[in-house]
Amino acid sequence: MTRSCGILSRREARRCFQADASESQRRPDLLLYNAPKHDKPVVVDLMITGPVSSKALSRSAALQQFRAAESAYQRKQASYREIAPGNNFDFEAIIFESTGNIHPKTVEFFNSVLEKSASGDKSRLCALKRFWYGVLSFSLQKFLAQSILSRIADMNCRETFHYNLAQAYIERAAMESEHLHRE
Repeated sequence: MTRSCGILSRREARRCFQADASESQRRPDLLLYNAPKHDKPVVVDLMITGPVSSKALSRSAALQQFRAAESAYQRKQASYREIAPGNNFDFEAIIFESTGNIHPKTVEFFNSVLEKSASGDKSRLCALKRFWYGVLSFSLQKFLAQSILSRIADMNCRETFHYNLAQAYIERAAMESEHLHRE
């Protein structure tokens, strides 16, 4: 999204944080050089979090919208609070919940990127939002499905089972057809 909107970006840029911590091997997910509303380059770190917690939640806490996203956002902010400015960067956390919710600060950042690309054209902005939020939704769903399949494979000792739906349908139809011919 950032590249197509005219923002210079690098994925997992190495040695970003060498100015104050020469041994740091941390790499942000993205490094953006001309992001809107930022005078310095911006390090971006992405996190997908889920609403399920390892500790028991009260009913009101469980029903609180963006609870998991806000918690993840605060952790990311704390993690980059000193290292990003110490290396002359701004920081943006991109937080998604596995439920599909997007943290409000993430939506604000995405909208600023899309507004820069739309250059004041409201119909273009509307089309860009519809397209890119659809792409993000699809990508999140695909990632979650792959994650579930990977976890299932881990539980099955890395045995992978490929189930060909079309082949199964053909076999079932053949069995039903054979059963009907016998009667």
